[in-house]
Amino acid sequence: KGKGKAKKIMVKPIEEKPLLRGILKVSEGKLVWSGKWAMSASKFKEGEKSKFKYVYTETGEEINDDKIEPKDGIYRGYFVVKDATAESGMRKIEEKKVKLRFFKHEGAMHKVKGTGTNKFGEFVLEGKYDPASHKMALEKEYLAQEQEEEEEDAEFIADDDDDDDDVVEDGDDIDKDEELATLNEEANMSVEELRKRYYGGGGGGDDDAGNGSSSSSSKRPKVDE
Repeated sequence: KGKGKAKKIMVKPIEEKPLLRGILKVSEGKLVWSGKWAMSASKFKEGEKSKFKYVYTETGEEINDDKIEPKDGIYRGYFVVKDATAESGMRKIEEKKVKLRFFKHEGAMHKVKGTGTNKFGEFVLEGKYDPASHKMALEKEYLAQEQEEEEEDAEFIADDDDDDDDVVEDGDDIDKDEELATLNEEANMSVEELRKRYYGGGGGGDDDAGNGSSSSSSKRPKVDE
């Protein structure tokens, strides 16, 4: 009998996702999660990362900094990406309605899940929070875009309220006129074009001009930095 043909084994490539690692803290009476993000876990180790910051906005109550506890609800903030078209070499991407939910997991460890939307589209978040150290690490995964609607870009520009300053640090030296001009230009770009523009390639340094993040789809992100 002749030998049969060897079967080819198809190996699914490991999917890399943006990874965010930071500290949950109370600053000026507000619950804040801030730190660094990268396009993958390997990029994070290589130092190609940038900063991010999110503020809990579900309620207007002042939070006591003596007792830091994670809170379910709405967070708003931004992350920074490298952008060669910007004079400063970086671009701040705002996210205004990020929903996070915390679950007890592995003893004291909390499992975290979330959802949100930005100019690149809808995304989900998943990871862990350590209440002992207040460190949190989340992976971000963008959902597939089945159809593109120009109205979504228009809504992003129109939804620029006056209370953005509560999540902008003094060190974020990004020219407002330049940012407005870029927003007007991007209003005519599809979601896929926006993703390619900012996520398409290249990394940055450990300053505000890096990219991002994450580990394989089969592993959860490490909390420790």
